[in-house]
Formats: sequence, C-alpha cells, structure tokens
Amino acid sequence: MTQYTFDASGTWTAPDDGVVAAEVIGGGGGKGQSTFGSGGGGGGAYSKLNTFTVLKGVSYTVGVGSGGTNENNGESSFFNSTSTVLAKGGRAASARTGGNGGAAAVGIGDVKNSGGNGASSSGSAAGGGGGGGAAGPSGNGGNGSANSGSTGGAGGTGSDGNGSGGAGGNNGALGNPGGIPGGGAGGDGSANNQLGGNGRVILTFTPTYSIQGNIGILIGVSGSPQINPVISGNIGIKIGISAFMQGPGAVVLPSGTIGDHEIGVAGIGCLATPSINKMSDFNKLLDDPNAMKVFTAELHHYKT
Repeated sequence: MTQYTFDASGTWTAPDDGVVAAEVIGGGGGKGQSTFGSGGGGGGAYSKLNTFTVLKGVSYTVGVGSGGTNENNGESSFFNSTSTVLAKGGRAASARTGGNGGAAAVGIGDVKNSGGNGASSSGSAAGGGGGGGAAGPSGNGGNGSANSGSTGGAGGTGSDGNGSGGAGGNNGALGNPGGIPGGGAGGDGSANNQLGGNGRVILTFTPTYSIQGNIGILIGVSGSPQINPVISGNIGIKIGISAFMQGPGAVVLPSGTIGDHEIGVAGIGCLATPSINKMSDFNKLLDDPNAMKVFTAELHHYKT
C-alpha cells in the first residue's frame, strides 16, 4: 500500500495492476471585496472513492482545484474524471456576505462532506469575516466567525487536519489566506486580494498481489546445505522450494499440486536418501532423524 499526495494538477501512472482509494478536497473560496470589511470565503468539500481499479502503466488524470481569488469560487478537485470522484470548491464571499462551503450534495464519491461557511462582516470600520474550514473524512469543515467591531473573525477549523479558514483581518488590515488544502480566505477591511487555499488529491494504491513473507525449505544431508528458493506463478499462492545438498546420489522432486496451492520442489545430491517422487516421500524425508534440516522461507502471494 502506497500513498501519493498531489497539491497541483497532473497525471499519475499506476506502477502495477491494482486498486486506488481516491480522496479529493476542493479549493477554498476567495474573500469578498469591500473597503468596510469583507466576508470570508467558504471551505472546500471532501469526497472519497473507496475503490477504483487501475492498470499497470496507464496514466490517470489528477485535478487539483485552485483556491479562489477575490470574489472567485474555489475550483473542484477530482481524480480520473469529473464523473469518477469530485469535491466542490468553496464559494467566494460577495462583498460583505460570506461564501458557503463546497457542498457535499453535488460531490461524487462514497464518502462526502461539506466545507465550512465563510462568515459575513457587519458594521462600519469593521474587520473581515473568517473563512470556512475544509471538510475531511470525519466530517464537515468548521464555519468561520463574524467580526467583532473592527476586529476580524476567526477562521473555521479544517476537519482531519485539512486547511483551516483564514482569519479575518482587522479594519484596514489584510485578512489571512486559507490554509492548504481547501481553507477559505479570510475577509478584511481593505480591497486587497487574498486567496483561498488550493485543494488536494490523495491516492492510496494497493497492488492486486503482495509479498507475504519467505518460506523456502532446505534439507541438507551429510554436507553443507544451501538454499535457492524458486518463486513463480500468477494464480493463488505458490511456494517454490529448491535445495542443493552435498553428498553422493541424486534425487529429483517433481512439482505437486495440493488444492489451489502449487508446490515446486527440486533437490540434488542427497546421501542415502531413497528416490522421492511424490509429496508423501518428501514428508518422510522431513521426518528422517538422520537428515540435517535447515529451514528458511519464501512465499509470494500472487493475484487471484
């Protein structure tokens, strides 16, 4: 299982056949524009697609939504296409009115949560409203707080460590940008530009097979044993066993099949060992008190 995090749009190429869990956070909304204290932008929404099948060597589109500038909405984030998994960006504030958070209802995914709302600003010589926090897997983003007179309001908390909303600036001062990913911009008491936080895409890739451990069996008789595990195949679980044993004589252990497990065994030079042609004979060799046995292992679990 490998995780890939994208803070900018691009492509991702699957390293093998497998499945991806895709999490996307929309960009935060921009602040309003007003010389009397502007509203804060809304936080980006969160969506997650639990399972998406990918093929080795194929490139997939990663769309990371940009945060909004003054009175511009945050962009949506997506993976593969806008119909696969998508999270909406936060809405921008309009003058002194705070913007709504990106709505889960219009997102696409198995898990969807909404961004927090940006707060409005009110009063003369006022501070700006706080931006809304980005949503996360556990819930919605927190709402920004309104100004208190000339003092700007606090930004809403981002869920699960995602971007918090920017705090509103005091009257005449700049607000704060939204945190990354997906925090809404804080409003301010000036007409200057302030950005919502950019979105994010997180891919968790799991191949359709995994290496579970090592099981190789070496049996040495009257000599120094060595092991050279043989692992091959692409269905079910396969165990490859290979051994070189010093001493006179030669024995070949052919492959045998037990249910859906295939076992391949090979050996050369076993002293005073009867011919082994099937697994039952091999098991007898394991029980031989005169045989020196050394065990290591190698087991690959291949895709089914």
